[in-house]
Amino acid sequence: MSPFNENNPLQPWAHFEQMFGMKLPRLPGGTEPEAIEAYVNEVIDRSLPLTAPVYPRALRAETFETHNSVIVKIRIPPKIKLRNLRVLIHPGHIKVEGLHRSRPQIIKLPTLVNKKRSKAVYRDGILQIQIRKHTANGGGYHEVYIR
Repeated sequence: MSPFNENNPLQPWAHFEQMFGMKLPRLPGGTEPEAIEAYVNEVIDRSLPLTAPVYPRALRAETFETHNSVIVKIRIPPKIKLRNLRVLIHPGHIKVEGLHRSRPQIIKLPTLVNKKRSKAVYRDGILQIQIRKHTANGGGYHEVYIR
């Protein structure tokens, strides 16, 4: 037997209140689908301005895999001074430091890499990092010098 009564549109709401053991807020405009949709949209609109990206200036990175390597291409904004840029490799991700006053950027790698077998080349606004695939032997970071 269904707990819902088709003759009383608020009956399902009463069932939920009984199930949760508390009074739930009434929707402005009743239980019509349009009123519910308007209420949900209003709640979403109110909550979105409160959220912000963790890194407002996140780098764009493309990651490729070959049989033996992981290649990461990062477009570096023109305002960034290359001499201030640092690339640190961990077996599972890359950390890029020196991007204005923002926090370091973390780029997750698709597979574990050998952090000591890597190279980085900067050309025409693109930083290309090539890292040899490997199983993780120890943690920590290893700095890759940019040519």
